[in-house]
Amino acid sequence: MKKTIYLAILALITLASCSKENDFIYNEESSDLQKIINVSIFDETSKKEITTEYLKSKWENKILEQDGYDVELEKFEIIQSTDNDTKEIYYFLKSISKNRTIETGAFLIKIGEGQYKMGAKQCSCAGCRTGCRLTITGSNCDCSKCPPGKACTKTETAIVGG
Repeated sequence: MKKTIYLAILALITLASCSKENDFIYNEESSDLQKIINVSIFDETSKKEITTEYLKSKWENKILEQDGYDVELEKFEIIQSTDNDTKEIYYFLKSISKNRTIETGAFLIKIGEGQYKMGAKQCSCAGCRTGCRLTITGSNCDCSKCPPGKACTKTETAIVGG
C-alpha cells in the first residue's frame, strides 16, 4: 500500500513539473507574435517590450531603408537551434513577408526569468518566392537557394557596443 501511495505521489510531481509552460512555441508560423511566445521580449536599442505591431513596423522600415524593399511582414516563427559542438541552445525570432520573398529575424538572448531581448545579430534572406528560406544552425544564418536564374541575397548585421 505504501508503495502505491509513493508511486502516485511521484507521478503527480512528475506531471506537475511537465505542465510548466515553455517560453516559446517552436516552428509554428503565426500572424500574432504573442500566440507563439510565453515571455516578454525587449528591443535591444529602445528597451521597449516588443509587440506584433511594434516589431512589424520596425523591421518593415529597416528593410525599406537598408534594402529598398517595401514589404509587409505577415508571419512570425520561433526557431530553436543547437550548436553541434558546444550543445548551446539558440532561439531565433523570424518574420516572413506576405509575398514570401523576404525572411528576416534576430537571435534572442535570455536576460531573466520569462524575459528575453533581441540579440545584436540579425539576419535576412531576400529574393525569390520558392527558395531563399532563412535557416538557423546553431548561431549561424543561411539562405536556401533560389531556382536557376533567380538570386537570393543574405544580409547579416550586428549591433556593436550599446
